[in-house]
Amino acid sequence: MIDNLAVPKSAAFFTIRKNLTDKAVEDLFTALRKSHGTTANNVFRYIREIQGDARWSAVCFEYETPPAFLHPASGVKERLFGYLMLVEYQRHAALFSSRLGLPAAFKSRHFAPVAVSRMEGAIARENAVFQKMRMRNMSVSPHVMRNKTLEAPNLANVVGPTGSRRYAPQTYTVSVDGINSTATPSTGRIGVRSDKVSYGELIEFAATMIDALRVDPVGVSPFIRTFARPMSLADALAASQPTAIAVDTARLAAAVAGDEATIRLVRVGDEVAELSTDEFNELLGQLDKALAIEGNGKLRAAKLPDSNDELATISLNKNRIALRSLTLGMAATVEVETLDLALGEDPERRPLYSYLDEEDCFIVLFDDVGLSYIDGQVFRDETMLDGGASFLPYLHPEASLQAVTDEKGAFVAGQAAFDVTSTFGAIVEHIGAADDILICDDLGDEWADFIGIKEEAGFLQVCFYHAKHDALSLSAGSFHVE
Repeated sequence: MIDNLAVPKSAAFFTIRKNLTDKAVEDLFTALRKSHGTTANNVFRYIREIQGDARWSAVCFEYETPPAFLHPASGVKERLFGYLMLVEYQRHAALFSSRLGLPAAFKSRHFAPVAVSRMEGAIARENAVFQKMRMRNMSVSPHVMRNKTLEAPNLANVVGPTGSRRYAPQTYTVSVDGINSTATPSTGRIGVRSDKVSYGELIEFAATMIDALRVDPVGVSPFIRTFARPMSLADALAASQPTAIAVDTARLAAAVAGDEATIRLVRVGDEVAELSTDEFNELLGQLDKALAIEGNGKLRAAKLPDSNDELATISLNKNRIALRSLTLGMAATVEVETLDLALGEDPERRPLYSYLDEEDCFIVLFDDVGLSYIDGQVFRDETMLDGGASFLPYLHPEASLQAVTDEKGAFVAGQAAFDVTSTFGAIVEHIGAADDILICDDLGDEWADFIGIKEEAGFLQVCFYHAKHDALSLSAGSFHVE
């Protein structure tokens, strides 16, 4: 039956922390069926089969669950099918799945995240054209735009350095040699736009991507370098200390109530009850506060400013920051279940803080304002710290300026045009020649030396031209001249 598998090329990639065995995979499949209330009737089941240098395992089975639009008390069940496929190759693993997920304990025992730098090296290559990007601001302030998504045929043409400052990339889509790929470094997910393919092609895709992930990253796109750059937690802690922590409430809200929701929040008493919308909104409001981190050991407490009540604890580990407790507001009594199972039937139901820790759904700030821990990764805002190398790609040479010897040229009585060897002349005759309207605005209170207006591809475009010419200089004030 697996010969009928037809799915897109999209998988989550991991490094292998503890080797998989036949028994480990068999126990995984047994636990998956048990958690979904079924013990047999596999559509297919394969344990660590060999294809080339890779091993692959796959399972597909039918299970019943209450429809999302009916209360569980109705007793009505719908029949669903889920599949999961694991590919092991070169100390890495690729997970393909639909409606089935790895148990948290299994994932943490056997797998570790792929480094963000290697994800960039595999997808955000030097010749990559960025077409869509979702990013997270490095601040926890309520006065900043925390998340934003940009989309254009080529983002490098429309996003300048100020548009990327203080933002860390979360998900991006790029085009390389006609192939469109989407990557989410925090989860290790990589997808390639393609027709649905068979299981054999999935294994080949996994091996190809893993080969790319294993290569030391070189030649990363200049565009992505304008955003906050990943660095190791060890290097960050060697030079700086964490000062504040906040829950990423936007991510939590998307996981609970978004279009692709995966979890439900519940209270456990005499019976399991799902949080109402009002209760959920109240919880989000309580969690939307930054806590100050105190102490200097591995385990540190977090409190509200001007308060002595310990509301969270974190652990500064070698490669990640772990959230060990959270008692802020209702968080102490809220637990998390998967939506794949009926209310109260999730054997892996866990406290909210445990889910936030597993998903790295929190942000930590440091006393170095250029650092921020987001999605389990430290990012450093290096804007203009590289001598302007990230800024220079936005400056393009203009051939008509090569012959320029003066800003405005000399004037004589009756002259109706600027000298062709002047910067003003180059703008009129070449740089702004395609504008429908070109206005010389060289006045005392000017917006620019010239303002050009034209319609292009149905859009009205306004161009501001600053015309300068002077001797070469290394002063900061003369940077805009040359």
